[in-house]
Amino acid sequence: MTDGRGIPIAIGSVLKGNHNDLHQIVPQFSKMIKELNKRNIYVQNSILNADKGSDSKKFRRAVIRRKMQPNIKENLRNRKTKKRGKKRFHNAQIYKTRFVNERCFAWIDSFRTLLIRFDSLDKSWLNWHYLACALILLKV
Repeated sequence: MTDGRGIPIAIGSVLKGNHNDLHQIVPQFSKMIKELNKRNIYVQNSILNADKGSDSKKFRRAVIRRKMQPNIKENLRNRKTKKRGKKRFHNAQIYKTRFVNERCFAWIDSFRTLLIRFDSLDKSWLNWHYLACALILLKV
């Protein structure tokens, strides 16, 4: 998770890589929010920008429960007819600022040891991520 300037502020735990984007997203999100609250970083009344891969009812509810506004582009998922009911919030201007998040993730991917996982221990791989985030903070 990054802030509005692309600075990493929270990291989820390590999961297996053979799942889609929504696998365990709500528990991971809850864990990140709890860690932020422990460090006196409050995210209430903010907008959460997420890509189409995060579009689900459960995740939207989890974001709204924490008094945040989800700005997630709708994933049509082979829908043949339009969605009925209340229209979901999506601001295209705010969504364009997602570039700063993607830039941060690209910087993390530039570290070869993180892109191709050489470590067999989850803890050491996570520690490499912390080191990469520290180096990104020095870049920004």
